[in-house]
Amino acid sequence: MTSLPRVARLYAFRCGGERIAGSVIDPFGDERGNTIFLPYFFYFLQSRSARVLFDCGAHPDLASDPGARLGKGAEMSEVQLGTDDNVTSKLQSIGVDARSIDLVVVSHLHYDHCGGLEQLSSADVYVQADELSFATSPPSYQRDAYIEADFSAVPASRWHRLSGEHDLLGDGTLLVVPTPGHTAGHQSLLTRLETRSILLVGDAAYDPVKMRERRLPGYLWNPDKLIESWERLEALERSEKAELVLSHHLSPGMPLAPEGWFS
Repeated sequence: MTSLPRVARLYAFRCGGERIAGSVIDPFGDERGNTIFLPYFFYFLQSRSARVLFDCGAHPDLASDPGARLGKGAEMSEVQLGTDDNVTSKLQSIGVDARSIDLVVVSHLHYDHCGGLEQLSSADVYVQADELSFATSPPSYQRDAYIEADFSAVPASRWHRLSGEHDLLGDGTLLVVPTPGHTAGHQSLLTRLETRSILLVGDAAYDPVKMRERRLPGYLWNPDKLIESWERLEALERSEKAELVLSHHLSPGMPLAPEGWFS
């Protein structure tokens, strides 16, 4: 049997973060009364046929005046972004022009995951149709996490509205997997590298230990859907022998995940 082609390389970028109440991650955990740091990550994938991003970080304006862009949402967290914590600067650091990105897969449309879309003027954007609908008219309990200006500037011609799984490049190397629960249309990305498979989880889980213990976070859309998504992720982890990579990995005692290449 012919083996599948593989994605050449994947790069993890850490780009700032925010301080939030520990109860957001686990309302019954030991950190529930504390403030914790939530790092932001996005990922660059160089395949043989395309340059792809999974998420694209926060909008650069959050570095100078987060309150002006977030509005009431600024009261919920303390955003900490440096002047280089944006998709253009991060890509430049490895010699990649943001205008050369072909495709962007957004896990969901919260401000810390899609704020860089404005800087990716040539890219097609892949999102679950349910997420785009949810983001344009969010319920009150998630309204502050969506900034319409982050995604409204993307022309209709560049949106690709998905409904379920999607083979992004048509060769089996990148598989978009719906993982709703955190939001109505959250999605993850199975990435088949040369030597291993990586499952980019996004915000489908904050902590692998809590996920396996089925300890729900305090901030979510649908608990039943989130549990189903955890089961789906674990099934892929087993069948693909995949490593789970969480955008906000917060296991106790674990240092911030490093920037750098997966290969």
